[in-house]
Order: sequence, then structure tokens, then C-alpha cells
Amino acid sequence: MLNLQTIIGGGLNLKKKLIIFFVLIAAVPLILTTMVTSYLSQSALIESVYDDNEKVARSLSEDLNVSLAFNIELLQAMADTAEIQSMDPVKQLPIMKKIEERSKGISTIIVNDTKGIHKVRTQGALASNWDREYFQKILKGADYAISDIQIGNSTGKAALVIAVPIKDAQKSVIGALLGVIDFDNLTRNILATKSGQTGYAFLVDRQGKVIVHPDQALMKDMADVSHLSPVQEALSGKSGTISYDMQEGKILAGYSNVVLSNWGVVVQQPMDEAMAGASKVKVTGIIFTLIAILLAVLVGVFVAGVITRPIRELVGVTSKLAKGDLTAIANVSTQDEMGQLSLAFNMMAKDLQQLIRGVINNADQVAASSQELSSTANEAERATNQVAVTMTDFAQGSQRQMEEIENTLRVVGDLTQGSKGVADKAMSAFTLSDDMAKDAERGRKAAHNAVEKIKEIKEVTSLTSGVITGLGEKSKQIRQIVDVISGIAGQTNLLALNAAIEAARAGEQGRGFAVVAEEVRKLAEQSQRATEQIAQIVGEIMQQTDKAIQAMDSGNNKVNEGVDVVQTAGQALQDIMEQISKSVSMVRDINTDSKQQLQGMQHMISSTEQVAVIAKEASAGAQTTAAATEEVTASMEEIASAAEALAKTASELQMMVSNFKIQ
Repeated sequence: MLNLQTIIGGGLNLKKKLIIFFVLIAAVPLILTTMVTSYLSQSALIESVYDDNEKVARSLSEDLNVSLAFNIELLQAMADTAEIQSMDPVKQLPIMKKIEERSKGISTIIVNDTKGIHKVRTQGALASNWDREYFQKILKGADYAISDIQIGNSTGKAALVIAVPIKDAQKSVIGALLGVIDFDNLTRNILATKSGQTGYAFLVDRQGKVIVHPDQALMKDMADVSHLSPVQEALSGKSGTISYDMQEGKILAGYSNVVLSNWGVVVQQPMDEAMAGASKVKVTGIIFTLIAILLAVLVGVFVAGVITRPIRELVGVTSKLAKGDLTAIANVSTQDEMGQLSLAFNMMAKDLQQLIRGVINNADQVAASSQELSSTANEAERATNQVAVTMTDFAQGSQRQMEEIENTLRVVGDLTQGSKGVADKAMSAFTLSDDMAKDAERGRKAAHNAVEKIKEIKEVTSLTSGVITGLGEKSKQIRQIVDVISGIAGQTNLLALNAAIEAARAGEQGRGFAVVAEEVRKLAEQSQRATEQIAQIVGEIMQQTDKAIQAMDSGNNKVNEGVDVVQTAGQALQDIMEQISKSVSMVRDINTDSKQQLQGMQHMISSTEQVAVIAKEASAGAQTTAAATEEVTASMEEIASAAEALAKTASELQMMVSNFKIQ
């Protein structure tokens, strides 16, 4: 079952809801007023009917009491006359007829003796009343007695007898004076009484039998109605009001007791008839309620239109905003709450424009920075590749230097072997010296070439050191750019969070923008994570670059030492050339000179071995540098890949914010 909240809170628009509210505001009080008025009018009508019926019942019972009292007093006055007390019918009859003629309520007057026999009567035949209850009461000393109502067989009319005692001078009962009362005349007011349209009054005797009633059949049969609650209350001597049920419905009754005869008078009216006035009030209230509802609908339609018109306009502007048109502006035409709402909406749209504009600028900066980072990484990769090629050439040159040094060692070994046999081969000394001069020349050239190669290695190493140092500076620049990107991503995340909060405040209209703000926040978080990875990689590159710089510095030192050694070897070869020249001219002194030459050869062997060791170390350093360069190249590739991912993310962010129209 639908309740009011379900109806109002369902799919109805605001205008219909306002109309319903106006109808409820107008209808509910009127309905309540109609219900209360109807209830109060019913209660008032019931009380009025009760009051009227009770008053009428009291009035009727008082009238009966007055009539009965008058007749009792009249008969008592007659009984006190000498004529009546004489018990002489001749004296009694004249006064009896005179009183009968003057009295309008007594139809027949009778005198009984103490045996209940009629002594005289104004009308009808004489009879006996000995067995009558009222006569027995008189004999027992009652001041008066009223008989029960009896229906005449011949006339069909009700008869009532009032009896008073006839006493002598000693106050002894000597007879009874009876007055037959005209009951129809006595009770004509009861039959004439009406309560409303169909209500009536009726009279019951002290036994609860109907003696006066509009329904002649009930009165003729003297129907027993002692079971009715108002009859019971009246016969108990009370006066008041009560309701009881009958076949035709609920009855509102007023009742009263006739004290002298202990009869009950009941005046009653059907409740449905009594409530007819209340029904008219209810119908009138319903009509007024319907008119008020109609007026409320008309007023509600007008007022709802006035209220919802700016709301519909604001909804249209909000729809444009939800679709990304941030240039939509609400019309502020009033100073009330709707005007304030429109003004606040315009401020929100303006702030949103600034936010999206900032996001667009940040996205452009991120894209530009990522492109610059990618370009820097590519340049660093190319420089690193050049370093790798140079170091490879350097390693190959070192290898060739070692081969030349080995050749020099072999030559020096041959010279040493020749020097040992110089004493035995003095005759071939010149030839051998000439050969040795040639070999020395080759050694000198080899030493000179070694010096030149080592110088080239030094230059390459210096160049490599400069490149690696520049790579370190580029890495620092990359680190600074990454920090800037990270800051931008953090600020973008904060702006997205603020946008989500503002969208949440906007309620249902801001839900679409809240989704966009959430996507922006996610992209900012991804950008921040990517920059953190890039920062980590750049840090590793800087560490490797520092190591490479240290290795290159060490290589430079070794190269300098190699230059010194090779120059020493060259000088030694020059000395050999001088010795060979001397050996040509001093063949005869070959024994002595051969010893010196042997010592020089041994020294040259030692120096050449040192040069070989240095050349091996230079070759190992070059290989190490080449390996480090390969690692730097791999790092640069990772940086380039991360920069491409960052550029892609920035492009996606630009595509997303391009959906918003801010100009």
C-alpha cells in the first residue's frame, strides 16, 4: 500500500509535488475542520435533542401531575362538604352533577359506601367497586388513590378513576368519592407532542404498559414496554435522557416520572432524523472542502509555476554543465533563495572553468615536459652509444698496443740472445748491429705509435669523461623536471579532489563532473607514480654516471702513467739506436759494449713488461667503461620509455579535458 511519502517522493516532478502540498495544506485543515464540525454538530444536535426531549417529558409529566392534583383536590373538597358526608344520595346527587358540569376533566362522579357499593352516580348504572385496588387503599386510610387504566369494552376508550375518602366528623371513613377522569382530555397533549418530524411521546402506567401512544394498536392492547430502558428509568422515579436501539435504529429519548400516579412519560426521536442537520453541515463542509481544493490546485499551479520556472532554467544550465559546457550561465533575476542559488551556481561554474583551465595548462606542461624528457633521454642514449663505440675502439687499440709490446719483448729477447753470443760472433757483429738498428728503429716507431695511441686514448677518455659529466648534468636536469612533473601531478590530484568535493556538493547535477574529476585524479596519481619511477631510474643513472666519472678519472691517471712509460721506452729505444751506432764503429770493443748492451736490454725488458701491464689495465678499464656505458644506455632506454608513457598519459588527460568548453 502506497503511503504519502512514496507518492510525493516517487517519480513526480517538483511542480506536481508543490501542487500536492498546496492541496494538502488546504484540504487537510478543511477536512479536519469538517470532521470536527460534523462531530461537534452531531454532539450538539444530540445534546439538543436530548435536552428538548427531556424538557418536553418533564413538561408533560408536570402537566399530568397538575391535572391529577387538581382533580384530587376537587374531589377532596367535595368529600368535605356536608352533602357528600351525609351519605344521602338525594343530597349528594345535585352537588355531584353541579361539579361534573363545571369540571372539564371528570366525566362521572360516584359515591361508594364502605362495602364498595355505589350509593349514587351521575351517569351509568350502580355497581360494586369492592374488589378494586384503589377502593381498598381508601379503606386503609389513603388520602387518595388512582386506579390503573382500563379500556372500556364498549367504547374502547381508556378510563381512570380517582378515589378520595368520605369521612364523618370523627374522621372515620364512611365511604369513598370516585371521579371517572376523561383520560383522553387528560392525555391529549401527549398525543399532540412531536419530536422532530417522526418523533413522538408516549405514556406508560406504573407496570410499564402503554396507555397513551400514537400507535392505537399498542394503546388498545396496552403493550408491555417495561423492557425499554427509558421506561425503566422513568418508572424508577427519575428524569433524564437515554438512547436505546430499536428495529428502525438508535432512538434518542427523554423521560420523566408522573409522581402522583407513578407513570412514565417518554419523548423520543430517531437518531438518523436528529442527525439530518449534522449531515447537511457535513455535506456543506465537503462542498467547501472541494471548492477549497480546487482553489488550492489553481493557486498551487500558479505558485508552482512561479517557483519551478527558475528551477527548470537552472536544471537546463546544469545539464549543459554536466555535458561539459562550462560557459553556461544561470540567469539571476531575483534576490530570493533561487537568485542566491543561481548566483552560487555561476560562481561554481566559474571556479570549475578555472579548475579545468588549470588542468589543461598542467596537462600541456606535463606533455611538454615529457617530450623534453624523452628528447633528453634520446640525446643521452646517443651520447652513451658514442661513448660505448669510443671505448670499444679504445679497447681494440689497447689490444693492438699489447701486441706491439709483445713484439718488442720478442725483439728485445732476440737482442739479448744475440748479446750473449756477441763474444763468439764478433765477426758478424756489424751485420747483427745493422739488423738490430733496423729492429730498434721499428721498436722506436712502435714506441712512438704507442705514445700516439695512448695520447689518443687519453683524448678519448677525456672526451668520454666530459660526455659522462654532461650526462650527469642532464640527469640532474631530468631529476628537476621529474620533480616539477611530480609537483604538477600532486597539484592536479589536489585539484581533482577539490573538484570531486564541489561535485558532491552539487548533488545529482554534479555526478557527471565527479566522474571526470575522479578520472583526472587517477591520471594524476598514475603520473605521480610514473615520475617517481623516473626519479628512481634517474637516481640510478646518476649513481652509475658518478662511477663512470670515477672510472674515467682513474683511466686518465693510468693513461698518463702509460704515456710516461712509453716515452721512457721511446727514450730507451733512442739510446739503443745510439748504442747500435756506436756498436757499428766500435766493433772491436764489442765485448765491453755488449755487456752494457745486455744490461740495457734487460732494463728495456723490464720497462716493456711494465708497459704491458699498464696496457692490460687500460684494456680492462676500457672494457669496464664499455659495460658501464651499456648499463647507462639501458637506463636511458627506460627513461625514454617512461617519458613516452608520461607523454601518453598527458595526451589522454588533454583529450579528457578537451571535452570541456571553457570559452
